Amino acid sequence: CGNEYLLAFSCKSRICSSCLTKHMLEFQMFFSEHTALKVPHRHFVFTMPKILRRYFILLHLPVI
Repeated sequence: CGNEYLLAFSCKSRICSSCLTKHMLEFQMFFSEHTALKVPHRHFVFTMPKILRRYFILLHLPVI
């Protein structure tokens, strides 16, 4: 018939970078609108990958 349609399917996986980005944005919007308090700052905690931990231990600088 000569007609072409592009229909993209989401894999719904957090492994896929496209789906992960969408999931993170949706979670951020939900969290900021429904859960988080209206404060002028945010506090994030993350885990450093084990392969990088030794570099941070060796290059430890005193906190000012």
